[in-house]
Amino acid sequence: MPIPTLPDPVIFYRVVWEIVRQIPHGQVATYGQIASMIPTPDEVDPDEYAAFGAVLVGYAMNAVSSVDEPTVPWHRVVNSKGGIAMSDTNPASALQRGRLRAEGVDFNHKELIDLNTYGWEPDPAWVESQGLLPPRPIKKPKPAPKTAKAKKSDTSEENDDDDPDALPANAKSSRPLKPQDDDDDIDPQTGQLRMF
Repeated sequence: MPIPTLPDPVIFYRVVWEIVRQIPHGQVATYGQIASMIPTPDEVDPDEYAAFGAVLVGYAMNAVSSVDEPTVPWHRVVNSKGGIAMSDTNPASALQRGRLRAEGVDFNHKELIDLNTYGWEPDPAWVESQGLLPPRPIKKPKPAPKTAKAKKSDTSEENDDDDPDALPANAKSSRPLKPQDDDDDIDPQTGQLRMF
């Protein structure tokens, strides 16, 4: 599926820039979040827009970051992982990181921003007044607290019928362990996916 061609990119870009102007100091939005707020442009296939809307928002951000447009806080837009989307060789990448840090936005050891802490949630009234759509949430819901299960006696050989993943005490799982962080699947030296 090709990246859609916008009939008039400037019209789309202006909508993106107006959304970005709403992101407060010390908060960030993602390309996909912004794209999800904008109804599918005329003459663009909805499936193509759903697949490539974030890329089109990236084009709009590139148009202002490349000239460091002062009226659009382009530095507050990051990728879906909370990272700077530009290559480290692009001078705007260091500028974006520096501006975010100056606004009090922290980066972790992987140079990612915690979207649950710094992610922007636009005012629903403003969104509606602009004819936009409610954004796709970028904050992950907090996990429900785990409740402790009653400990079974060591002599019981019953399976837990309420838990389809439960195994008898003497069984071993044949399922591979899944790493907690997807980035750990990549070998830092080769850049290749590790096989477990």
